[in-house]
Amino acid sequence: MEKEGSADMKPARAEDATALTTAARRPTLLLTLLGLAAFLSIFDQVITVSSIPFLRNPAALATALALGLYVWYRRESLPMLPGAQGWIAAFLLYTALLEALRSIWTGDSEWLRYLQWAQVLVLALVTIDLARDRRAAAFIWGGVIAAVTFMATATVVALPGFTSTLEGRVGFVGVNLNAQGYWYAMGATTAVWWLLRRWPRFGWSGALALAALGTLSLALVQTASRSALLGLVMGLAAVLTLSLRARNLSAYVTVIPAALLVLAFFVADATVLQERFLDAITEGDLGARDSIATHGLELVGDQPWFGYGPSFLFVLGEARGMTRPISSHNSLLQVALTFGLPALLLWAGIVVSTAWRAWRSYVQDRTGIGALMVSLIALSMVFALVGDLGFNKYFWTMIALAAQAPLASLAPTIAAAPHQATLHEASFRPAAVLTGTLPHENRTSRFRPARGEADRPA
Repeated sequence: MEKEGSADMKPARAEDATALTTAARRPTLLLTLLGLAAFLSIFDQVITVSSIPFLRNPAALATALALGLYVWYRRESLPMLPGAQGWIAAFLLYTALLEALRSIWTGDSEWLRYLQWAQVLVLALVTIDLARDRRAAAFIWGGVIAAVTFMATATVVALPGFTSTLEGRVGFVGVNLNAQGYWYAMGATTAVWWLLRRWPRFGWSGALALAALGTLSLALVQTASRSALLGLVMGLAAVLTLSLRARNLSAYVTVIPAALLVLAFFVADATVLQERFLDAITEGDLGARDSIATHGLELVGDQPWFGYGPSFLFVLGEARGMTRPISSHNSLLQVALTFGLPALLLWAGIVVSTAWRAWRSYVQDRTGIGALMVSLIALSMVFALVGDLGFNKYFWTMIALAAQAPLASLAPTIAAAPHQATLHEASFRPAAVLTGTLPHENRTSRFRPARGEADRPA
C-alpha cells in the first residue's frame, strides 16, 4: 500500500491530473495586495491620490505594486496555464493587435480606453496563477466580499459622503447602480454558501455571514436594480441546489426560509423596485434596452469582424439619435460592438472553460468552493444579458478564481502527478493550453521556498 505523499501515487481521476500538477504556494504578500486592491476598488471615484492615468486612486496603486512584485517573482518564467488562462491570453492578444491595427488604419488612438480592458485581463491572468495557492480565494475573494459589504453597510446606514440618490434609487457614490446591485448579489450568494458549507457549525463567522446577507440584500433592493435581483434569484437557486446535503439539511428548514422571508419583506417594501418591475411587465419599459439591442445588432451586422473599438458608446448613441454616449446594457453586445464577433467567441470560450472547471471542482468535492463558483457564474450570465461586464473588475476576479476552483477542493494528502510539462513544451501545444488538457510547469525561484516545501499540493 502506497504511503500518502508518495511521488508514485496517481490521481484518483484522470481529469484531475492538471489540477494536481499546478497546486503550489504563492507569496502571501502578493495575495494580500490583490485582496487589498479588490477592497480599495470601491473608492475609485471617491479618493484621488495622483493625476497619473491608472495610478489615480489607492486601488490602482495597490494593483500596480502587486503587478510589479509579480513580474519580479515570475522573472524566470511567466506561466501559461491550461484552460481559462489560455483563452484570456488569446483574448488579450487578439484585442491588443486589433486596437494596434485600428490605430494605424484610422489614425485615432483609443489606447487609454482600451487599457481599461487590458488592465482587468492582465490582472485576471495574474490572479489565475496566484490562485494555484489554495489560500487565494480567502485573500482575494475575501477582499471583494469585505468591499461590497462595506458598500452595502454605508448605503443602508446612509453614511455621509458615501451614498447618493437618483430617482428614488439609493446606492454607493460613484458606482453604477446596476453594477453595485450585481456585486451585492454575488456577496449575498457567497454568504449563503458560507452558511451552508459550515452548517451545523455557526459561531461568530456564521453570525457575521447572516448579518452580511441581510445588509447586502437590503442594499440590493435599495438600488432598485431589476437585473441584479434576477441575478440574485438565479445565484440563490443554484447555490441552494448545489449545497444541499444531509449534514446541512436542518438549515433548509430553519435559517434559509427565514432569510428568504426577510428578502421577500425587503422587496415588498421597495416601492421603486416594484414600480420598475410593473413598468417592465405592463408597459414593456425595459429602460430602452430593447431599442439599444436593436440598434446594437444592426451596428454589429454592419461591422461584424472588427467592431468599433472602445468608443463604440458614441457610435451607439448616434445610432439612437442621441448626442451622448450610451452603454450597450448587454455584455455580449458590449464585446461584439467593441472588438467584433471573433472576440465574442473568445470571450465565450473564457466563460465556458471556466464554468467547466468550476463544475469539475464541484463534482470532485461537493463541499468545496466549486458550488459557489458555479452559482456565481450562473448569476453573472443572467446579469450579462442586461448589464455590462466587459471590464468589471469583480467579474474577472471571480472568473480567475473559478478557473482554479479544482485546486481549492483538493485533499491535502494527495500527491502531485509525477510528470510536469514545462513552459517550453506548452508553448508548442497551444491547443492543449486552450482546452486545459496539458499539465504545466512548476518551477522554483529564489523568491519562494524550495520545491519540496512550495510545490506540494496545498
